[in-house]
Amino acid sequence: MMRGFRTSSVFWNAVRFQSSLRYQAKPDAFCVNGFECAGITAGLKPSGKPDMAMWRSSKPAVAAGCFTKNAFAAAPVILDREILKKNADNISTLVINAGQANACTGEEGLKNAQTMVDHIKKNTPGEALIMSTGVIGRQLDLPKIQKGIESLVPKLDKTEEGWRTASRAIMTTDTIPKLSHISTTIGSKNVIIGGTSKGAGMIHPNMATMLGVICTDVAISAECLQAALTYTVNRTYNCIDVDGDTSTNDTVVALANGLAGNDTITSTESEEYKDFRDALTAVGRCLSKQLVRDGEGATKLVTIRVTGAPKEEDAFKVAQSIAQSSLVKCAMYGKDPNWGRIVCAVGYSGVSIKPEKVSLFFSPGDETTFDDNTKTRVQIVKGGQPVSSSSVLKECASVLKEEDIVVEVDLGIGSEESTVWTCDLSKDYVAINADYTT
Repeated sequence: MMRGFRTSSVFWNAVRFQSSLRYQAKPDAFCVNGFECAGITAGLKPSGKPDMAMWRSSKPAVAAGCFTKNAFAAAPVILDREILKKNADNISTLVINAGQANACTGEEGLKNAQTMVDHIKKNTPGEALIMSTGVIGRQLDLPKIQKGIESLVPKLDKTEEGWRTASRAIMTTDTIPKLSHISTTIGSKNVIIGGTSKGAGMIHPNMATMLGVICTDVAISAECLQAALTYTVNRTYNCIDVDGDTSTNDTVVALANGLAGNDTITSTESEEYKDFRDALTAVGRCLSKQLVRDGEGATKLVTIRVTGAPKEEDAFKVAQSIAQSSLVKCAMYGKDPNWGRIVCAVGYSGVSIKPEKVSLFFSPGDETTFDDNTKTRVQIVKGGQPVSSSSVLKECASVLKEEDIVVEVDLGIGSEESTVWTCDLSKDYVAINADYTT
């Protein structure tokens, strides 16, 4: 089977989203045993900011990847898929360039991508993967790319600073680098899982101008790593939305070099696999939320929780419908408890509902506060109609002043639920995207 996303039927029959909440990753810098990385300025961005990064494992790592579903897949996406089909057990290096997406670049773009990989392998032993991000339609500046690869090798750093510089080098319209890690135990061995992501616009389920690199010292088979990464992506990166656009370059790659010394995970039914999968999901969730929080022009992180659905897939569709609504996003920015926009999005989600059963609540927080009985939780819709209280709108408006907000919809017709994350839509989003290429 081609590596990448599983079909939705496999996703919805898998273990539910909530199982991974037992792990919480930290949003800060780290280092992973056996991995080195670095970021530099190669001159690919007109701004002169850092624009190339490299990750390298001292021991060839097993690798897994999830990629965009956009039909206009970029050249590095096409090439990485092929490399993983043949060499998922033997990846040593990953290089990312920013500033030039190498998407919609035809045969020349594919040749340039292969040349980039060949140059990496010429300068560092072992198989390599690549990613690109930036303006679509521009060919790679190969002389600068090749010089950048040569400059990165001697700068590789195994400390936290290596991860910081690499994370900064892959940013485009991001305002801050995104890092996350978790330290835990697999079997009897201490392990670490850590990663970075970039993306601030074109963020939409099935990923979107979003690149991610996750490294671990866990010993695991390529098949189990792919299963765990797919599980993670479906519950994190594919559960976020900034502006409804899906990019040509989306890629998340996981690398595992096995230096933790645990017994190699070879079965998706084992407890060790489930522990790793859920810890990996915690890292993905932490990174995904950082992407939304740094969404272009965003001022709020909005967690959409839909409960009371007959099927988890139905709950996800409703949550996604709310998260994609520009009117809902504008209301969040304006601190306006316009509940009508939310129930409208519920109604056109394509899911069969009973309007007279629907309830709507606003509260501060995120998924970590769902069970916090001490927090403010204001009901504004009950039985499909507004709650008749003179204070409700004021209470809701007060909640919407917070930076972290939970919008909870109870469909009242089942026991399944789903959670997605989105942000508000501000004036700055328009300003950022009105002149992106100029």
